[in-house]
Amino acid sequence: MRDRLMLLGSPVGLPEAILLGDDARVEELLRPGKPALPRQVPNGGSLLSFARTLFAVDRLIELGVPLGLPNRWGVTPVQSLSRLGTEGQTLVRKLIDRGAQATPDVYARLGDREALALLLNAARR
Repeated sequence: MRDRLMLLGSPVGLPEAILLGDDARVEELLRPGKPALPRQVPNGGSLLSFARTLFAVDRLIELGVPLGLPNRWGVTPVQSLSRLGTEGQTLVRKLIDRGAQATPDVYARLGDREALALLLNAARR
């Protein structure tokens, strides 16, 4: 479906370019900096939920896009990206490294038993 829409000339704005993993287009669209960010994000929340590449994550964070802002369903970027399976693992790790908070379900999806054990030990104290 995506390829058909692209073939028919569907417009590709920033959210679409981020979701498609088109780093060249993302870089081009964000060249003006923070003013290039949309005032409204589809589904509310943070554009980071659409990220599919480390470049997009880094560039969006650099421009001040919020790390933990949930969308209208209450899902944060870390939770959203953790649901991508192996494709999302490096993106989730990057967000956590940059200060995003992760819940136990995120660590479970990552298979990070060490982080889960630390959370459990902290909860027992």
